[in-house]
This record gives sequence, C-alpha cells and structure tokens, in this order.
Amino acid sequence: MLSVAPTFLLPAQVINFTNYSPTGATLNWNAAANWSPNTVPNGVGVTANFSQVSNGVPLGVNVSWGANSTVGNLWSTNSSSFVIAGGSTLTLAVDGLTQTVPTINVGSSSGECWIKGGYLAGTNGFLKAGANKLTFRYDANTNAGLFGPIILGQGSLGFQIDGNLGDPHNSLTFSNGTTFTLESGTAGASVTLAPTRNLHLASPSSAANFAALSGQTLAVPGVIDEISAGSKLTWNGSGAQLVLSGANTYSGATTISAGTLTISGAGQLGGGAYQPVEIIGKIS
Repeated sequence: MLSVAPTFLLPAQVINFTNYSPTGATLNWNAAANWSPNTVPNGVGVTANFSQVSNGVPLGVNVSWGANSTVGNLWSTNSSSFVIAGGSTLTLAVDGLTQTVPTINVGSSSGECWIKGGYLAGTNGFLKAGANKLTFRYDANTNAGLFGPIILGQGSLGFQIDGNLGDPHNSLTFSNGTTFTLESGTAGASVTLAPTRNLHLASPSSAANFAALSGQTLAVPGVIDEISAGSKLTWNGSGAQLVLSGANTYSGATTISAGTLTISGAGQLGGGAYQPVEIIGKIS
C-alpha cells in the first residue's frame, strides 16, 4: 500500500518595517537595516508589514523601492499612513496553498496607503482589506503586468486612470459599504473604465459607493452584476457625473446621493423590473 508522508506548511515570513524617522523622509525599501529582522522582504508569500510604524503620522513614511521586489502581502493595520514610490515593479505573489490571493491591508482607523511611481504586477490580483484607503497616486504609469480580480473587501480604493487597475480584463468586486473613488490627476477630468472590465457587487446590506470630485466624469461601459442578490449601488459625486452604458444586472436599489447619473446607449441600472432608485442628485 502506498504511503504518503504528511505535508507541513510553514507560515509565510512577516518582515516588519521599523525605520520611520525622520518624519517625511524618503526611506529605502531595499535597505535591510530598515526592516526587522535585518532582511529586505522579497519572496513569494512574504508579508511587508508597516504596522509597527508610529501611529498617527499623516503620510509621514515615504518608502522608495529602487529594485524589483516580490511580496505576498502589504500590511499597515494601525493608524499610520505611508507612501510607497519608485520606478521599479512590486510583484504580488502567493503560493496558492497557504494563501490564494495577495492582500493589501490598510489601517484599522485613520491610516492610508499611497502607491505612486512604480508598478504593481502579479497573476492573482489582490484583496483590499482594512477599513481605510488604498490609493494609486499616479496617472502616467499603468499596472500592465497586474492580472486577476481586484476584490475590495473593506475600506476604499482610489485611482486616477483605468490603467491603475491593471489588465483591462481584471474585474472589480465591491463588498458591503466599500468605496471606489476617482481621484484628481493630470490625466483629465474624464476617465472611462475598459469595456471589458466587469464590476461585481456583493453589497446587499450596505451599498457599494462610487465617488468622484466636482467636475469629473466616471464612465463605466462594462457590466455591473451581482454576486449577492439585492446588491445596492450609491453614487456620491457632488458636481460630478457617473455614466453607465453597460447592460447591468444587479437587482438592488440605486441611490444618487450627490451629482448626476447618466444612462447612456443600451445602459440600464440593473435587471430588476421594479428596481428602486433614490434620487438626491440628478439622473439623465
């Protein structure tokens, strides 16, 4: 009889960023002395953990990566904020056994993470966790090497151009109460998502929120469907416009909290014959 020895999976390594002084300084991702233990996070499934950075420093930690690196997760689970910048590529990769989706976990209270300058890559997308905001703060570079679904499990995701979201076939999933925000940038006030980028709502108890700044237009030509029946969508863009032109099939309520919602071409709000619409702003 064939005997198979059991496989023991060791927990992935967590490497803590510990150098956060002076406030506002640009610190080097690739310097081992900035991490504990004294090694640069670079490997499949490795977690780069910023949670030990001093609480309450508003965007006071600027980390520049000058060489390509690979991690499975980025964590900042306290109220600190940090910027990751550089001209290289940060690849998100997990082993598929102990973890199937890379995670970017931003804050439990008032933290924020900006990723600007360089590129994200990977083949498994990522899960956005944590109550606060992950923002792609660049409008010239695209994450063309990032493939797979982007799952907004908690908090907010900000972007400036469609290319920030990786390959145009990457889907977006929105859980209860999460927020998807078009940020300001030099790419222009109007941003259109790729028509092949479908959006999935998993928000039956608390609506997924789309937002933009005054004067901006966010156009969504792809289909917005639902994973959970009765999923809801809220548009909150004072002085801004959301344009839906896809054959959307989500069945929950649509709320226009602020701004203008435009239904274009064959677009529709959802598949329900009597889908409720609450209008505080405008619809056209």
